Amino acid sequence: MAFAVKGFGKRGYGTLMSGQVAPERRSPTFPSGAKLRVRGVQSGGKNVDRAEAGQRTAVNLAGIDHQDLQRGMTLGRGKSFSRHS
Repeated sequence: MAFAVKGFGKRGYGTLMSGQVAPERRSPTFPSGAKLRVRGVQSGGKNVDRAEAGQRTAVNLAGIDHQDLQRGMTLGRGKSFSRHS
């Protein structure tokens, strides 16, 4: 799920399935392929330096309009995703 928070910008949240996410990381999204910058990370209702696999996580995002965030979008790392025809 995604929404805008005044003063924080766009925010997406869900369960981190693998790896970790930290502020200032640039992450590609799937399926769009857009590169987003993670502005901040929260877990357990608190700002954290990073979140790890298994944690419910909220990320503040830069580089995308709120209307372009859709349910089911996924943040990746590097070339985590590839399109198959």
